[in-house]
Amino acid sequence: MKFATTSDINNRATHYLREVSDEKEEILITRNGKPIALILPMDEDDFADYMLVKKYGIDKQKIDLKKCKTLDQLKESLLNKDASIRSKSRKRP
Repeated sequence: MKFATTSDINNRATHYLREVSDEKEEILITRNGKPIALILPMDEDDFADYMLVKKYGIDKQKIDLKKCKTLDQLKESLLNKDASIRSKSRKRP
């Protein structure tokens, strides 16, 4: 894991993002010596897993990811699942 200050990120954001992307290096961003953010390498599968668990609280086994070939299809599937969950919660008395 590498460390960078907010000033470093401000001045060399492209450099750091390239390190994360190409070298799969994690970068901890600090302000006044304290951690404030973490930049992690991520591919489409990682993003899909993150969205399912973090944002939607859905176990990825509940959605057929084999049908989702692109991020747009995944997003559509998640939106449909989200709408389904909302409509079920509204039907409760």
